[in-house]
Parts: sequence; C-alpha cells; structure tokens
Amino acid sequence: SRKDNAEQLAADLRKKGYAAFLSQLDTGSTSLHRVRVGPQKDRQSAESVAAQLQKSGHSGQVVPHP
Repeated sequence: SRKDNAEQLAADLRKKGYAAFLSQLDTGSTSLHRVRVGPQKDRQSAESVAAQLQKSGHSGQVVPHP
C-alpha cells in the first residue's frame, strides 16, 4: 500500500534484470501500488518469469497485460 516500498521493490527487480514497473489501483478510500514485471511475449514466458521470482521469495500471479 506504500508507494515508496513499491518503488524500492521495482528498483531492486530492475537491478536484477527484470522489466519492473508500478501500477496504481484506487480502492475508493485508499490507493494500492502494485509492482508488475513484463510484459512477456507469451504466457509460457510469463510463467517462467513468475517461477523465477517465486524462487527468490516474491509472490505474484500471471495476468494479461492491458
């Protein structure tokens, strides 16, 4: 929920070679700041990146790029 934490995580992931960026989700009374990685060329590539991130301790899910 804190933008500075999301920015730090995105910067750390970019240093490791991931194409990380932020997106904001407004939930009415608050804003959430998501760190996203990608886009990848296909779902299989996205699943592979997600597995690499999970091995390094990051949780997440594969979603379509808008």
